[in-house]
Amino acid sequence: MTGNIDVAAMTYSLSEAALKAGFRSMVDAAELKAPYQGPSVCALKEVLASRQDLNPKIAQVDIEQIIDSSYVRNLESNGFLAELRKKIK
Repeated sequence: MTGNIDVAAMTYSLSEAALKAGFRSMVDAAELKAPYQGPSVCALKEVLASRQDLNPKIAQVDIEQIIDSSYVRNLESNGFLAELRKKIK
């Protein structure tokens, strides 16, 4: 918000403040159909307008190279997440 960063991946809670400050969402992780849905990517409207080459490039990102979901698979396979779900229901 100080003008030092043009684009960032953020959690939903952080991106809410960025959106209110004038940033625009480029990609919502929920729409990527990835097993892990956390951060979204936000950028200032002016940056997006001046960098038209960014939105097509983001479609070329291989999500498997960015997200390591092995720790989540491990928590799922050893039953930890199942037990946790039981506690919060």
